[in-house]
This record gives sequence, C-alpha cells and structure tokens, in this order.
Amino acid sequence: MDARPEIPDPDPDHDRYVAFPDEAATPPPESWWGPAPPPLPAPPSAPVQCAPPSGRRRARWAVIGVILLLSMMSTHHSGSGGAGGIGHGSAYGESSPGIDLEPSLTAPTGRLQPADTPLDEIPEGTMSFRLEVVGQDPRATVGVTTDDGYGLDTGEVALPYGASLTRNNPHNSLAVTVQSADGQAELQCRVYLDEALVSIGTGDGTATCEVPRTR
Repeated sequence: MDARPEIPDPDPDHDRYVAFPDEAATPPPESWWGPAPPPLPAPPSAPVQCAPPSGRRRARWAVIGVILLLSMMSTHHSGSGGAGGIGHGSAYGESSPGIDLEPSLTAPTGRLQPADTPLDEIPEGTMSFRLEVVGQDPRATVGVTTDDGYGLDTGEVALPYGASLTRNNPHNSLAVTVQSADGQAELQCRVYLDEALVSIGTGDGTATCEVPRTR
C-alpha cells in the first residue's frame, strides 16, 4: 500500500476558506462601487416656541388694563363740564361744577300729572332733589342749567327717566329742559323733594321745570 502524500501547511497569507485565494487577497477596484453618494442634508432645526404667559403675567396685564380703563373714565368725567360750560351726560351719570345728575335704578311712572298740580315749598339750604321725565315719546334729551351759567346735557335717554339731581350751591336756581326726540310729543318734567312735588313743567315737544334758589 502506497504511502499517503504529504499535505503542505496552509499559506498564512491566504484564507483557507476562499475558493480562489489569490483573487480574494486583492481588493476590487474603486470603479466597481460607482461614485460616492452626496452627503445627506443637515436636519432642519426645531422652531423656537415661546412659552405661554404665566398666570402672574396675565394677572399683571389684567390689572394694568383695569387701571387704564378707570383712568379714561375719570378723565372723561372730569372733563364733562367747565366754568360757564355744558357737560355731556351719559347713562352712568354726569356732573358739572354746579350740578350732579345720577340716573335712578328704577324708572318713574309713565303717567302725566295735571299741569296745575299744587307745589310744595323748598326748605332753605336744600340741594338734593329727584327728577322725573315722562312723555308720549319713548326718547328725549334732558338738560340742566344753573343761573350762573353751569349746566349739563344727558344726551338722548329712554323715557320714563328718573335721576337724582343735586345742586352744589343752594343759592343757585336750576332749570330742567327736556326735548322729545321727534320734537312734537307731549312731555312733562317733575322735580321732587322726597315725595313732595316742588316743580312741574308740561309741553308739546319741549318742557321746562324750574327749581328756585333758597337762602
């Protein structure tokens, strides 16, 4: 029996498991892989988000808004009249240096009273009264003036209309003049001291009631 041939030791420079060790040892040329791909674009940066205002900041802005609103209302109120001038009123009441007029929360009765209704005398030093305006027109303007030139005008108000009327000096007389919106409807203004009627005026389109001065 012949002896088995000797098997040479594996070449350490080649991979024993590669079928073609000489080809595997040589790297493929770069042309096999094609051109290198372009670099990927940088990812977009996340948008900057502003944090919502805190509760303390919202409360601070609310307080500032209230202060500005009150300042505007105070400026309007203080500029509603002047020496010898007429102030323009509103539903919230107005004043001039000689007169204060504050609308009532409850409207008076809408019935007209007889023009010859007896009047009560006004005690000395009286400054506060109650004003009522009624008529056949649903709207009218109300103006109040003093004998020294002060006055105010409510603008157009709904009838029946009620308000507290104050003169700042009992030595000044007051004249309340009401004008219907259509200029023709019958109107009546009445001035009371508590429940006592102290002045009344009735007319078509316009009416005037006067409050005399007291010592």
